[in-house]
Amino acid sequence: MLALAATAALTAATAARRTDTAFSRALTAAHTANAYVSVDATTAGPNAARVLEALDASGVVAAHGRFGGAAIASVRNGVVDPRFNTGTATAYLPGDGRVGVSISRFRIVRGRRASPDRIEEVVVNQAFVAVMAEHVGDTIAGARLFGPEDSNQNGEPDPHRGTPLTLRIVGIVKTPDEALTSSPMRIFTTPAFTRRFPSAPFYYQDLVVLKHGFADMPTLNRVVDGLQARFPDSPVFVSPIRDGLVKAERAADPLVNGLWILAALAFAVGVLLAGQSFARVLTGRAGENAVYRVIGLTRGQRLRADLSSTIRALAVAAALAVIAAWALSSLTPVGAARGAEPYPGRTINLALDVIAFAGVVVAGLLAVLPAALRSAFSTALPGQPLASGYRRPSNAAQAVANAGLGVPAVVGTQLAFEPGRGTTATPVVSVLASLALIVTIVTGTVAFGVNLDHLVTTKSAYGWNWDAAVGSPFATIAKAQQTVVLRATRAAGVSGLSLGRLTIGNVAVPAVGIEALRGAIRPTLVAGRIPAAADEIALGAKTLRTVHA
Repeated sequence: MLALAATAALTAATAARRTDTAFSRALTAAHTANAYVSVDATTAGPNAARVLEALDASGVVAAHGRFGGAAIASVRNGVVDPRFNTGTATAYLPGDGRVGVSISRFRIVRGRRASPDRIEEVVVNQAFVAVMAEHVGDTIAGARLFGPEDSNQNGEPDPHRGTPLTLRIVGIVKTPDEALTSSPMRIFTTPAFTRRFPSAPFYYQDLVVLKHGFADMPTLNRVVDGLQARFPDSPVFVSPIRDGLVKAERAADPLVNGLWILAALAFAVGVLLAGQSFARVLTGRAGENAVYRVIGLTRGQRLRADLSSTIRALAVAAALAVIAAWALSSLTPVGAARGAEPYPGRTINLALDVIAFAGVVVAGLLAVLPAALRSAFSTALPGQPLASGYRRPSNAAQAVANAGLGVPAVVGTQLAFEPGRGTTATPVVSVLASLALIVTIVTGTVAFGVNLDHLVTTKSAYGWNWDAAVGSPFATIAKAQQTVVLRATRAAGVSGLSLGRLTIGNVAVPAVGIEALRGAIRPTLVAGRIPAAADEIALGAKTLRTVHA
């Protein structure tokens, strides 16, 4: 019984621990960059490379890898395939061969890596496969590379321009940051492809590993600010990976906390139920202990005899729990963290197993100790019942009797609340405590699940009061696209959104500017009002706490 409860507790604890650390372990295992630093090549021109070279030469960068973002889309029947998001980079062109290999290493889901010297070989992510239904060995139909000069007046790729490509998928990969957030469809080319089309990228990005990890982010921001002042016509953007990691871990917190609570309750119920069984066994040995006392065994000897057999049983239960939890560890982690786990399968957490083993033995021993002491210190003679405090009547039964509810009610209450005497005594208190804990587990689990499901499925409960966002993170959307959205008959309201970053003191925070275009779509207010003047601002609750405002 104790082994089963301890298995449930240790399995839940293992799931909680692996789920809590899966994202950070995935980033560490892949040697993921601490931040992305991007430069818009369409406005910066040759300065884009100079900015990143100056960044790489700064003392804060320990290692880096570079790639360029380019537009590759499929053209079929004279039309650009609408499944390609041409407003952002669909292809990553490696600049030095480090990205995906030594920095932010790709996980090969199927197939193999592309040969660095083969122009036609590419790997794609899982989002590409899901959207395009193309797999390892397929050639991307109608693939074309579009440069800045291949766009029409609306800034969209002209299907009659571009460079036709032959691209064969040799592998499906998962990038480290895809463990943190969903990623759009991506095509990853080879260094040979980059050498063949050096002017294709419309932005460049450095993946930087900082010398002191995330602790160097303030220094990196200062270096980037200096570069921005040095190259004012070259917009530079910093995207710290830590922000995504914190969000992913915070999203998993409810599940992790629930698993820890489940582990604690399962362990408590197991110890209580096992303590009852052990106590019954020791009480049943009262006659033997009385004989041992008569023939001269001391209290200490009788206590050690009872506890030694108990400890052996507890150790067996703990060992069985550790083995069973190891066998079940392949089912962990759970939730979104399962996809991020860098080492799926069975695992041994030595520290957790040692704590669990010791906890089972110590807690079980403490649960049994009162019964063992009562048996060892008893002065009863052979054939006499074990002296105990079980003779005290139940206050509840006395209250029922005083209320005049009749003999059946009084007897029933006595059977429920009075443990009895001698070897037939029942540990009522621990039974009721176990039942209370079981009810708590079931009720708490159901209530938690219902409330969490309500929160997740009710967007307005966490401030999301719109249905969709349309646009590109790199540029203003074309006027023609704005008109289409504004004139949509089913759009009840439309607002324009601008993304940026502000620094409040030493704290850098993402910033948004919102302008109502049709109706009124704006952030959900908790307190105060929407800013109206140029010197007014609205902040999130977390930002308010961070900046002490």
